[in-house]
Amino acid sequence: MHMDPTDIARAFVDEAHARSARLQAESRPFRGKSQHDDAQLVQCAARILAAGGGDVAALDRLAAKRNAALKRRVEQDRHASLEQSPAVARMLAANVPAPAALDPESYLVIDEVTFLRTFSNGDTLIDSHIAQLDNWARYRYQTDQQALIGDRLGRLGFFTLWKNDRNRPVVISAGVHLHVHAYLSAHSSGSGIGTVFGINSTARGTVRARTTVHVLGEAGLKAVVAERTLAEISATGGFFDDDSCTTIVFSEYLSAFPFTVPRQETILIEVELLTEDSGGGTIKLDAEGGAYRVAIPHILLVLG
Repeated sequence: MHMDPTDIARAFVDEAHARSARLQAESRPFRGKSQHDDAQLVQCAARILAAGGGDVAALDRLAAKRNAALKRRVEQDRHASLEQSPAVARMLAANVPAPAALDPESYLVIDEVTFLRTFSNGDTLIDSHIAQLDNWARYRYQTDQQALIGDRLGRLGFFTLWKNDRNRPVVISAGVHLHVHAYLSAHSSGSGIGTVFGINSTARGTVRARTTVHVLGEAGLKAVVAERTLAEISATGGFFDDDSCTTIVFSEYLSAFPFTVPRQETILIEVELLTEDSGGGTIKLDAEGGAYRVAIPHILLVLG
């Protein structure tokens, strides 16, 4: 039975993801999960402090007041970023160069991706669009608190098929114009008087862009040809809560290393937005509010 190339590519991606998920599941018993009984330690610290004449309730009120003020400031920052997002989006759109008329023997502009998808429980794809020079996703990631720390990874992928129709191998460089406009935030809850016992946690988030080329006809043949860190953030909760946030504004070409495509072979160009999530607390990536988007206007293949 003949399968459409897009269906083959989707099945390829699904199988690779399933294989990765199986490896993660098999390794969990060996990685374990480090946990502290923080509630009991905090109660113990409260008893010790009260026995020494300290006003535990007053300290709790102080922490609550400060945490509420921090939350208001964070909300104000997020709303300001959302209000500015339409103007920033217009600026980013103006920064996308129109593909020029190029020698088809040496250059190829791919202006429409084949499909896109998400992978983890923390991912939510709100909306998406695929058309010439207009490929985008409205997307968000938030820490899945049920997942082990080592399993927390947000992943939005754009996938594009291309076939080498020549009767000889071709060396390509797959340059991707990537557009990321998003809001990244980290939150770590304070433990109040639990800090007497050194109870604290740090939430860490890193957003990366990565381009991988897969050869569909040769299982396991792939190469990461480009990678860029777009933002890093962390928040450490001690006596008080801690929050950190930043707006990601990125619209550049991801230049790529050369890759050899065998004759008459089809490749799958995978462009991922990865949100690496480690430590304790919550990481959020908002690429769906306001005029936030993740987009790939086009891919430029340089043929050697």
